[in-house]
Amino acid sequence: MFFLALSGCTAEVAHDQDGPLVFDSAGVQIVENPAPAWGPGEEWQIDSIPSLKISGDPQGLAYFLHAVTAVRIKGDGTILVANSGPGELLFFDSSGRYQKRVGRRGEGPGEFRSLVEMFLCSGDTIAVDEGSRLSFFDPQGQFARSVRSRGSLYRGYGTVAGVSADCSAALVVVGDYRSPSAGEGIHQLPQTLFWVALDPIAPDTLLVFPGRDLIPGMVQDQVV
Repeated sequence: MFFLALSGCTAEVAHDQDGPLVFDSAGVQIVENPAPAWGPGEEWQIDSIPSLKISGDPQGLAYFLHAVTAVRIKGDGTILVANSGPGELLFFDSSGRYQKRVGRRGEGPGEFRSLVEMFLCSGDTIAVDEGSRLSFFDPQGQFARSVRSRGSLYRGYGTVAGVSADCSAALVVVGDYRSPSAGEGIHQLPQTLFWVALDPIAPDTLLVFPGRDLIPGMVQDQVV
């Protein structure tokens, strides 16, 4: 329960005994939910039996999950985990048993500067977004190629949101992260969605849509 103090304005209150309490003050609608919408026994609960348990090899600790950024499932049921902490891809079979690890932290081919996201494309090819480049691996985890990504293409802005089914293009969201400097209330700075062909590199605008809500004076971190 909370209390709302109103000064210098009028408020209209609509209340359904079994529903939410709705305040309308100076054109601003406020909704208070005094009780859950569900009844006893209808609450969401976590199943006590896991659907899948990730396990290591019987010889000892084969891996350590640290800062996982993505999990994907290949067509054959193999589970891929982007283990960002140590900078590696982990392979598990469909039952969750450890198979192998691929890569390490570094700058060379097949090494990871970072593991921001991971996608699957043509024939279960593995595409890894490293922030400044996209690296591609075959379904068994063998390094294939890398292409420059958002750091050089999008002037330090943007997020890779996906890769095309044939691995030929990346879906990138680029936002305007400048803080509003005038006016009151909440502002929305637009974001633009691009398809960026990877060979050769060429962006193609898909659409522009409202971005995150910003309040004047807020300091926004740039996505790099």
